[in-house]
Amino acid sequence: MSYKDHNSEIYPDNLPNEWYKEAFSIWYKVVYSHRNVKEAQKQVKFLASLIPISLSTKILDLCCGYGRHIRFLSKLSNFVVGVDLSSELLTQARAQNENLAEFICADVRSLPFHENSFDIVLSLFTSFGYFYTDEENYNHLKNLASVLKCKGYFVLDYFNPNKVKLSKKHSSTKKVNDLIIREVKWLDDKNNRINKNVTIEDIKGNILKSYIETVKIYEFSQIEEMLIKCGIIVQDVYGDYSGSEFTNKSPRLIIIARKYA
Repeated sequence: MSYKDHNSEIYPDNLPNEWYKEAFSIWYKVVYSHRNVKEAQKQVKFLASLIPISLSTKILDLCCGYGRHIRFLSKLSNFVVGVDLSSELLTQARAQNENLAEFICADVRSLPFHENSFDIVLSLFTSFGYFYTDEENYNHLKNLASVLKCKGYFVLDYFNPNKVKLSKKHSSTKKVNDLIIREVKWLDDKNNRINKNVTIEDIKGNILKSYIETVKIYEFSQIEEMLIKCGIIVQDVYGDYSGSEFTNKSPRLIIIARKYA
């Protein structure tokens, strides 16, 4: 597999550069209809049981999407900011969370905030590992660390790398309202990435949207090492939002960490 250099990113030639710009659009709520408000409420409740939050706590929700977590975070704090690169998802977020939070369109590698601005930074539902180089993914963590206050909390919700590495290529089809969602997921061992092709069709079989998702697979130890370099120390690790111990079979890797530098 050859590699190309484009816009400072190195990427495999069979995968799109900046794939996330194409993937995260108005179709997101359709494809991830199971990632709904009810789930978000449970997740925020769990996190609030672990992290002290008051009305004055400053919270940053990175890659906030259409803001499903924000409506519940805003009940706990008067200062909540959602950041996403998708203007389409942010439009939905503002409409559904009017006057509850501030929403800003920005790249996670270049956050428009002063250093030490937030008490809590959240990165939920696998919003890490999007870029093709370790340097770019490290810069993601480095930038969020810079806007986090000393002794502030960082939460990273990532897929379980141990479970993902056991994945075999498989296809699935589901119907959401009058739309058909077809997905093909496969493991790229050479580049250590999990890839997914998503196709959205109408009931007549016309393709409305087709795109690729691709995420770098990092072991917990690799993530922990990068966080330490950013001055962030892991406090607790969970395997789901019920507080279960993290194991090789856990559905998620949920890291609760704090900044000490």
